[in-house]
Amino acid sequence: MTDSGGYQVFSLSPLVKINDDGVEFASHVDGAKFYLDPVIATQAQERLGVDIAMCFDQCIAFGAEA
Repeated sequence: MTDSGGYQVFSLSPLVKINDDGVEFASHVDGAKFYLDPVIATQAQERLGVDIAMCFDQCIAFGAEA
């Protein structure tokens, strides 16, 4: 089973830029930039040969309005 990384994107929010297509984030270790979208996330999980792949999820902050 794999996880899409949605929580990591949420937890690293100061280092993240989200748009309708995907997310760009900077490594908290060395500042390297990475881009992830649903296609890239799915391809990475397929290359790992997983049996269960978590879809690209999006976390919202507590108290967010509907």
